[in-house]
Amino acid sequence: MIQAVAVVALCGHQTPAATLEAVSAEVDSLSALRDSLQADVELVEAQVDSLKALQKELQAEQESEAVPEVFVVSAVVGNTIDATERDRYGLFPSVKEFVSATYYKRPDGSFYVEFVTRGSSGKKETATNDVVPAGISYVGSRIESAQ
Repeated sequence: MIQAVAVVALCGHQTPAATLEAVSAEVDSLSALRDSLQADVELVEAQVDSLKALQKELQAEQESEAVPEVFVVSAVVGNTIDATERDRYGLFPSVKEFVSATYYKRPDGSFYVEFVTRGSSGKKETATNDVVPAGISYVGSRIESAQ
């Protein structure tokens, strides 16, 4: 009813009460519709957030199941470069107590090398280093050029 009084005051003339009540009812109806739509929007936003969370979970699960693949630097040495091949091709001179090196390609396309060395106790130890494709090409070219 306050809205109806405001309409009368703004217009500066008398408006039939039935018209004012109809306008007031329409305003109330539109307000209820707005509130209903707002509730629907909030529900949809909650569903979108839920789907995004589910997508992240599925992506994390897929990534955890993905296993790096052995990457062959050169067919001459195969999957793993052993100590004899290391010496023959002059590879990894800074790696002490070298046993072997194996390159891997991750599911995301990046690379790393896993070194196996003999620790001070004689026990085998492993260490990994990320490698850029240019580093892999360098190692492959060292092997191929020695042939």
